[in-house]
Amino acid sequence: MSYIKVDIPELDTRGIYLWLEDYAGDTVTIFKPSGEYKLQIRIRTNGKLTKKTFKFPKSKTFRKAVEQVSDKRLDLKSEYGERGTLRPEKIEIKLKAKTFKDNWDKYIKDISLTARVGSIKNFESTYKTWLTPWENKTEITIEDAQELVHKMLDEGKSANTIRNILAPVKTFTFINWKEVKIPKLPEPRTYNWDIKDAKKLVKGMRDYQFSPSEKYKGDRSRGNQMQSIFEFLLRGRRVGEVLTLEHSDIDRERGLYTVRAENSKSASTHKYPLDDELLVKIPEGTGLIFGTTAVTVRRHFALLLKNLKLPQIHVHDIRHMTATISLESGVPIADVSRMLGHKDIATTERIYTDKTTKMAKRATDGFLNAIR
Repeated sequence: MSYIKVDIPELDTRGIYLWLEDYAGDTVTIFKPSGEYKLQIRIRTNGKLTKKTFKFPKSKTFRKAVEQVSDKRLDLKSEYGERGTLRPEKIEIKLKAKTFKDNWDKYIKDISLTARVGSIKNFESTYKTWLTPWENKTEITIEDAQELVHKMLDEGKSANTIRNILAPVKTFTFINWKEVKIPKLPEPRTYNWDIKDAKKLVKGMRDYQFSPSEKYKGDRSRGNQMQSIFEFLLRGRRVGEVLTLEHSDIDRERGLYTVRAENSKSASTHKYPLDDELLVKIPEGTGLIFGTTAVTVRRHFALLLKNLKLPQIHVHDIRHMTATISLESGVPIADVSRMLGHKDIATTERIYTDKTTKMAKRATDGFLNAIR
């Protein structure tokens, strides 16, 4: 029985050892806990070696435990330099455990370096709505996570929404998330309208007018503003990309408009053609082009579908409709990928290739005609 050196690629495992019985190797890379287990970190400061041992439950994965111990290295070095000891009884008094909010704030600080502004706002909204009851907790349990899932289900949240809310939480909560029951994602929606209905929808979007009723008298989306937003959506843009467009993103001389990286899901800047139909829809001005919200756009779109007596679909389905009809009309998938702003054509292929029977039939007919 002894401590065996931990060596996991891509992790800083200097001075970290795992307590094992009857182990023949010099290092350990993979370990599946069968019960409570111990990790020890050995720190050398001013020529002196000191040790600190941590115990972990079976539910804590080996990799997460190693990461947690590694993260404590600098704090322990500093404490040992100040106090000359790491005795447990004094650590309990001296060290303050990090709360859930401490970890959340660090996560937001780190991710804000690369994430879109809209994503950060969504995270902040998520925290206020669902995670504030955890903010003073120093440990999140499987029971806590399962209770949150049930609460979201009771509020009518979809499997996709629940998974999006839990995604950032999983990065800094050290529980075995495989034991948390999370609803499965539904099968992806597929566009199955015929071309007649698609033409009806497009005409309705381009002719859309709105006179605010008493209920929505504060709605700023009047006149032709929604027509302009719909026109961008018909070119494969996401609603978030459209609503963050500023007048400075419009290059009338070159006939281009820019979706900046911070507003793009792919975190890359994309330039798109500014055709005449779009150009006449964009007023002169400064700052944001459209002073409205995604919620307002969704409400107008739902009202339009109701007036046209068409099925209620999501605003994002306009993007899918545009891509699917383009592909079924013979537009090369590389061109469709560029229109959608996908970072990689493989993304377009994964979502759209062989999604429609028309595409499959065209491929079959092409082969049969070739061999006749």
